Amino acid sequence: MKMKRQIKIGDITITKRLASFGDALVNFIYSYTWTLICKRPHGFKVSSCKLAKAISIAGLRSTLPSGLSTYDLANIYEAMTAYVFLSGSMTIDEMIRILSSKWREINNKNDADIYSLACLLREICKKIRINLS
Repeated sequence: MKMKRQIKIGDITITKRLASFGDALVNFIYSYTWTLICKRPHGFKVSSCKLAKAISIAGLRSTLPSGLSTYDLANIYEAMTAYVFLSGSMTIDEMIRILSSKWREINNKNDADIYSLACLLREICKKIRINLS
């Protein structure tokens, strides 16, 4: 994971290590949710593109510096997920519940997974008191 610079969002400083842990966490949550919905095991690597789109849909993009790459945006999503988990603000079970309930609600639509990831990000932002536009 490349982080050209550290980015501060509220009380969180996005670092390479935090994003790296978050990468594993997001992939697990996404894969487990997919497994629950399809009722058979799946393992996925969530693309940076999906996470960057989720950031935009959630309304976080406008609060971030301009000029960030898709990979930087994905790292921000992953780091925020790691932070909220490591700080004890959200459990993995809560994240899976939020993601799966939204995913099931809009399952037949295109990009249901991206909109579900955006919904999860909104909840993460609420937990760490980041105001979205």
